[in-house]
Amino acid sequence: MICLKILRFYQKFLSPLKPAACRYYPSCSEYALWQFQKKNFFLAFFSTFFRILRCNPFFKGGFDYPRVSKNFYPINLCFKPIFLA
Repeated sequence: MICLKILRFYQKFLSPLKPAACRYYPSCSEYALWQFQKKNFFLAFFSTFFRILRCNPFFKGGFDYPRVSKNFYPINLCFKPIFLA
């Protein structure tokens, strides 16, 4: 996806030129990478957009991990014996 390549380019070449000033952990670019890897484009874009809006002196900052969901499917551990007649 093009968004992931842009974010990785930013992290590798542009981010080292700026002082480290992110108020959150993980950084906003790392947060965006996680969102674009786990969600569709629109959900990832809006959650990243709102994260960047919160990254200012009026918010406390701290730990803000992206909310990603994982589907777990139950495993049937009870086996029925099969009798061949």
